[in-house]
Amino acid sequence: MSDMGVLQSLAVPGALAFGLAVSQDGRRWAWGGCVGCAPNVGHMRARIYAGGIDIPDKLVLDEPSANPVLIPIGYTPRGIVVARTATGIGGCCYIPPEAGHRDVLVVDPTTFQISQSLNGCNAAYTSPQGSFVCTSTPPMTVHLADGSTRSVAAGGGWVHVDDSHGRVVFTLIHSRGQGMAGVHARWTSRRPRWTAAPSLCSPTR
Repeated sequence: MSDMGVLQSLAVPGALAFGLAVSQDGRRWAWGGCVGCAPNVGHMRARIYAGGIDIPDKLVLDEPSANPVLIPIGYTPRGIVVARTATGIGGCCYIPPEAGHRDVLVVDPTTFQISQSLNGCNAAYTSPQGSFVCTSTPPMTVHLADGSTRSVAAGGGWVHVDDSHGRVVFTLIHSRGQGMAGVHARWTSRRPRWTAAPSLCSPTR
């Protein structure tokens, strides 16, 4: 880990900045900006910018928005993984990722063109290789970095993919403040789906 100092290129004149994703080598990054997001301005536009060391800043995505903003959640060899998510702009409450994220876009890191678009995919994290999980409804769909998919017969809000061990680790958030439990699921070559493994921790009360 190294201190990258102040990233001057992250300035978005007249806009709010949302999220920052940095490549593993620390030489490239992407960030989100929302233009016209101030109260009563109107004509909001959600944008994703990309830049890096000795790389000029580039506007990668630009779309009109009535509220959802674009947030980069990973800068990976697979591409820049972007979540389209609802926000508290306009005076609303804080909307956590497991409730606010709606769609996922994958942007090719070389051409900066959209290579994959998944509507209704709630994903908050990516692995370093570019794998992520759509958690909108059980079963969860795991989108692996190689382009293949798997299914997990469970639902969870905060999910990480462990590519090297062929598993996902996720947290179940129980209703009415009853606590949470961490669980992992592992892919087995003998079965056509991911299978739940024992809980890593017990629910708290």
